[in-house]
Amino acid sequence: MRIKAFIACLCLAALLCSCSFNLGIEGLMLPPRLTDEQNEIYAALQKVTDSNIKLKYPRTGEYRSAFVLVNLDDDIEDEAVVFYEETLPGAKDSSLRINILDKEDDKWKSVYKIEGTGTDIDKAIFSTLGNGDEIYMMIGFSTLGQTEKVVKVYRYSDLISGPVYEGTYSIMEVLDIDNSGTSEIVLISGNTASQTATAKLLQKTDKGIEVTHEVGMDTKSIDYTNVTRGNLSEDRLGLFIDSDRGTNLATTEVLIYDDRLKNIVYNKFVDNTEMFLRVTGNISTDIDKDGIVEIPSTSLFPGYEKEDKNKQVHATTWYAWDTKEKKFVKKHYSYYNFNDGYVFMLPQRWSGKVTVKRASESNELVFYKFDGEMTDDMIELMRIKVSNRTEDNRGKNLGYRAITAFGQNEYLVKITDNEDEPLVPTMSEITHSFILLNQE
Repeated sequence: MRIKAFIACLCLAALLCSCSFNLGIEGLMLPPRLTDEQNEIYAALQKVTDSNIKLKYPRTGEYRSAFVLVNLDDDIEDEAVVFYEETLPGAKDSSLRINILDKEDDKWKSVYKIEGTGTDIDKAIFSTLGNGDEIYMMIGFSTLGQTEKVVKVYRYSDLISGPVYEGTYSIMEVLDIDNSGTSEIVLISGNTASQTATAKLLQKTDKGIEVTHEVGMDTKSIDYTNVTRGNLSEDRLGLFIDSDRGTNLATTEVLIYDDRLKNIVYNKFVDNTEMFLRVTGNISTDIDKDGIVEIPSTSLFPGYEKEDKNKQVHATTWYAWDTKEKKFVKKHYSYYNFNDGYVFMLPQRWSGKVTVKRASESNELVFYKFDGEMTDDMIELMRIKVSNRTEDNRGKNLGYRAITAFGQNEYLVKITDNEDEPLVPTMSEITHSFILLNQE
């Protein structure tokens, strides 16, 4: 299957005066100038529309273009899928449209026109489902001011009959979650009014695209904020769903397939969402790059229990699935510095024995031996500093050693010279425990 997407550019307005543009999310980036083929597709689209149009850009997902070239019928040529909005005065129904164009005798011609719903294209996915090579289109539609979205699944060979499945969702993912070698659809929905939340598995059967499994989701979650697809273990794929719990808190649920779709964090037997309760900002990710996704949870560093919330410092514990125990266990204990872009994994012997203080004036994080209370005479173990490499900081950085560098930032450490204190780390420990975030 060959799929390639391209974005229609704003400069088209000067070339095609009948086209008007929606400068919401669609106009945030300046796309490249259209090629001759792209102009041909647009000109062919104009011939079958009776009004001005606004190109619509999917707001999420892999494809963020109003134009997608995809081989829908598995012939030699790609078809063109165009998302747009017709400006129809007085129209009461949605004016969203999807037009599919094919090349005949070396010219683009409109072959299908599909009516959408809502006000925007949320997501577009093109994939095979189940056995067979036929490409399905999963198109998500959203409405301004509403969190719940509508998905319509289309089969190219029978577009005239309409969608083969239609439903609602908050999160839509297409993946091989059952390890069958083919793709399935997972839809996650929350209903605040009825206090229900579910995850559905859609599979291709002899009867079509059907819901084959359904499980409950945590009803205390207000909104789903991030989805990570990755390995729960070496031989099992999982969907890690991070959600907003309100009051600056987040948690995670995990969907897997084990003879059926399962939520291994929240179900009628167990609710482990509190285990992953944390300050908003941390997401589930393969933090240590070992191929397994870890789930974060935050707690206060020792000594901050009675401090004002604005002064509290949180540690981040990372949990991973234990295949033998069949439960999540603690894997890493860390300081997560989102602003400076790094995570420092604390040595295991530090657990419960070390606390930290922020030295904001020098942009440093100082680690101390903790003996039961925060005092001014605590034994310093080490300090991490982020320095700008473009500035002359040689005098300020005396006694520091470089851990790593990225961009304009140099990450430095100053280890306390105290051979009698067993908690003082080695340079090797620090280097292997320091992780840069979002490093490309």
